[in-house]
Amino acid sequence: MPIDRAVTLRNAEKLIRQGKLEAAIAEFVRIVEDQPQDWNAKNTLGDLYTRAGQIDKAIDQFMEIADNLSEEGAVAKAGAVYKKILKLKPDHEHTLVNLSEILLYFPGAVSTALLPLAARSAPGPRLGQTLRAWRSAMYVTLASIVVSAAVVPPLIPLAFGSAFHASTIPFLLLLPGLVGFTAMIVFCNALIASSLPALSSIPPAACFVVGIALDLALIPFFGAAGASAAASAGYLAAGAFAIVIFRRRAPFRLLELVVPQAGDFAVLRTLAPVPRASLARRAAP
Repeated sequence: MPIDRAVTLRNAEKLIRQGKLEAAIAEFVRIVEDQPQDWNAKNTLGDLYTRAGQIDKAIDQFMEIADNLSEEGAVAKAGAVYKKILKLKPDHEHTLVNLSEILLYFPGAVSTALLPLAARSAPGPRLGQTLRAWRSAMYVTLASIVVSAAVVPPLIPLAFGSAFHASTIPFLLLLPGLVGFTAMIVFCNALIASSLPALSSIPPAACFVVGIALDLALIPFFGAAGASAAASAGYLAAGAFAIVIFRRRAPFRLLELVVPQAGDFAVLRTLAPVPRASLARRAAP
């Protein structure tokens, strides 16, 4: 039965002012059960659970909010909520994995933009565009890994306190997987552009199988560090599968994956939107 949200909210706020946390929590539970997409109510409910010492329930609320923000592309806001979770539980595996995956937005954006460009190309030019996109995305990904590995670990305890030191090793273990993810997303999209969507589903499936198998093997013994290692291994396996499958369809020398070539970063300029000022100049008589 639908509730009167305004009345329920006023009652909950009154209970909070009176210090009756459990009763206020019950009112906010009614609100979020009635309107599951009410993210502000979920955030308040998470804060109330935190004040009441019910940390696991608080994390559940914050995870829903952060995952939704991440799915909508609100990376900065999602990162802020993930950090809120880590303040409650510094070794929370899902949060550590999702924070690292924020670094994946650049290769994902490159490969998504590459898809229509490659689909319009003949096989020969498509291969060259794919390899240039891979190398340029790989260079930026590697730079991100190096900077993150050097800068983030010392900052974690300084910014968030010594309790966050437990997050350092899991975070570092996640970084190598970024290379595998970059390869998976670039070469899978290239397979789709080559009218081979069925083959493009194999690397993600490999990622899932390897990740789940290693989760079961590592998490009981190593906790968050095991989850991070499993995620990295899954992405690396997926990247390797994607390269092998694409190379069987469009042969190229393995050195072309790593040796810089002229025009590597030109593909990024090709994929970038034309600045408005440039459009205005073109439109001028």
